[in-house]
Amino acid sequence: MRLPAGPELRPEYAEAWRSYVSRRDAASRDARLKLEARERVLALEAEKGVTRYRMAKVLGLNPGNLNAFLVQGNAGKLSLDKVFQLVRYLEAA
Repeated sequence: MRLPAGPELRPEYAEAWRSYVSRRDAASRDARLKLEARERVLALEAEKGVTRYRMAKVLGLNPGNLNAFLVQGNAGKLSLDKVFQLVRYLEAA
């Protein structure tokens, strides 16, 4: 049975439902954000001429995981925090 969403819920349940949906969808939302940031990283990498080795070394990333993230788009290889660190590093380079 699927619970109603939005206005069909009684007010006392609406906040709990929104909280549940937010946690339920967190993994897919994070993966989508990572892949959007990946596109930005690839563009900045080409623009700035920073090597993947240098990015991995400076940020303390596993070079294999960085490569899998950038080449294959494997969002599970880097945390959301590390992806945002990578973007900030390249923007400042």
